[in-house]
Amino acid sequence: MKISTRGYLDGVVALLLFISVFLVAVVHLRQVGLGDFYQSHFSPAIAWACTGKFESLNIAAPELAPVDSFIKGNSQSFDCKGLPAAPAYRVPLINFQYQTLYLIAAAAGIWAITGIKWGAILYLAALFAGAMSAAIYGICRLFVHIPAAAAATIFATLSPVNGIMLPQLRDYSKAPFLLGVILLCGWLLKSVGRSKQFIAAAALAGIVAGIGLGIRADLAMALPFFGITLSLSLIATRFKLYRDVFIAGVVFVVAFVGTASPILSAYRGGGVIGHVALLGLTTPFNAPFLGLSATPYDVGHLYLDESVEQFTEEFAFGRQLQPGDRPDAAAASDVSSADSSLTLEALMTYALHFPADMVIRAYSAALQTISLNFHAGVLKGFPDFLLDLRSALTYQSAALPLLFLFAAFVAWSSMSLATFLIFTFAYFAGIGALQFHYRHVFYLEFLYWLSLFGLIAGCGQVLGYVLFSRRNFRWRVAIRSFFVALAVPSAALAASIVLIMALRAFQNFHVHSLMDRYLTASRKPVRLAEDRTGNEILLRPTGEVPGMSGVTVNIEQTPFEGYYFDAIVDSGRCPSFSAKITYKLRPNATDISRPVNLVSSQPGNGHIIFPVMNWPRLQELFEGITINTEQRPCFLDLMAVADYKSLPLPLWLQLPPNWPHMKLYQTQLESSLPFSH
Repeated sequence: MKISTRGYLDGVVALLLFISVFLVAVVHLRQVGLGDFYQSHFSPAIAWACTGKFESLNIAAPELAPVDSFIKGNSQSFDCKGLPAAPAYRVPLINFQYQTLYLIAAAAGIWAITGIKWGAILYLAALFAGAMSAAIYGICRLFVHIPAAAAATIFATLSPVNGIMLPQLRDYSKAPFLLGVILLCGWLLKSVGRSKQFIAAAALAGIVAGIGLGIRADLAMALPFFGITLSLSLIATRFKLYRDVFIAGVVFVVAFVGTASPILSAYRGGGVIGHVALLGLTTPFNAPFLGLSATPYDVGHLYLDESVEQFTEEFAFGRQLQPGDRPDAAAASDVSSADSSLTLEALMTYALHFPADMVIRAYSAALQTISLNFHAGVLKGFPDFLLDLRSALTYQSAALPLLFLFAAFVAWSSMSLATFLIFTFAYFAGIGALQFHYRHVFYLEFLYWLSLFGLIAGCGQVLGYVLFSRRNFRWRVAIRSFFVALAVPSAALAASIVLIMALRAFQNFHVHSLMDRYLTASRKPVRLAEDRTGNEILLRPTGEVPGMSGVTVNIEQTPFEGYYFDAIVDSGRCPSFSAKITYKLRPNATDISRPVNLVSSQPGNGHIIFPVMNWPRLQELFEGITINTEQRPCFLDLMAVADYKSLPLPLWLQLPPNWPHMKLYQTQLESSLPFSH
């Protein structure tokens, strides 16, 4: 399916889409308003709009009460006359403000024109919406003709999920930049052999990625994506144009560093990337978001920043060089701290031990994305006729086959573009597994509509050849070419099957050995006190207990220490044993206590192995294990791991006696596709 390019006509269509979507977005935002986008950090935008200097303001100062009122949303506008000139009110930018430097600067630019008022920011969000629609159209034009590209863009833009996301400025703002990078990488691939266009695409991609990184950390994904696309172009030319590829790579790096240089220092140590990914590994993302089974091991049960900070701190205990040393890791949001690299190290350690889980999570995220299965709720006020039309054209169970067949149609005319299409889908949708939620992948909805309308257009084109060019239409050549084209998506599918099967075999073997390490690590018994309340018993550890720091401490008198416990349960007496790892409930805070349930089909001793932390900074205080009085005879003993540093991660383990016969990898709960179970 050869795609003709008419620059002037494409420019007109893209401009019309941009303007139309901008106007629709303004109307929509005036009705629903903007959501939270960390407005409390936007004081530099006020300073820049008023004084021309980009600096943060100490809004706690009494003299800046009008600024404080505006920043907190108590007033909707601010007059620059209310800003004192004294430099004492200026404070250094924090790392979050560096990371969102260009978003704050964009708000300042809007305010310089409209005056400082929150209502004006909706124009910035509407500009992002218009730019997103133009970028989607440009990407679609890489593969299909103008009518199909326009249809895919309209359906992707007039989406309930897009409407839900639009008020969320900080999450929405990444979309036009990520899509812009995809468009420019596709243009780069189509410009192979034309040096000026090839290098220009690389330069523009670097600029877009650099600016985008100053708006949202998600643009870090653009760097490896561009590198792999550049490699595809090298392979497509059989390494003949290596000079152009090398120059393009250098130009991209220079352009990216040049535009992102003001904010790169805020990402030393990895920034929040590891923290966000560890949050995505917590159990709430297994189901329903990813549709994955539970496993007897996990990193935590709460989607909560404090929970991941605790996990990171527990992980840091195992990295202390001297017994008795205690880490002083800052919160992961403090991205200037070298300790934030611990989250990346913990993430990589988890991935090395559970690679099959990481891959199946990526596969599931991609499947949910292309199927438009976002669990996003209902957008109020969305026209019924559009909902009905969307429903009539949405075939969730056929979404992946649609993409498969469309990729084959693309491969019919360009193997490199078909490879780029599959890679783009797998890369961005798969990375969504790091913390799968529609707010991270909503901008990829166009892939479904591109596949649908592209396939319809391709079939129509073939039908046209058959009906109007019968004499010139070579059936055998066409059929043979199409089956050759099927090799591209077929190879991708086969590679994914082989990869998952191989990794599952490895992980199942490796995790058996890993669980043995956890079960055989040196332990010491813990003395328990029993506090009875009604039909519940709190089993409270007392006295000397081995800590994660490598020394034995008095658990009741040591304010900062981690512990790794093993609760041993008689599963023969209690086939279904329930307990709660209980923390003292803090005022106005989320209860981080965790229910655990050990179910066994055979007698023997089960193990509930879990990390706990007494951490003054977060005011967390472990109290004990709460069980029902009827199950007290089933609780055999509580042990504390004395050699915590011998273990790679502070995992939560719920191991019944028959755990060696369990699948020690994640599977999909419901799917008709192969290798899902």
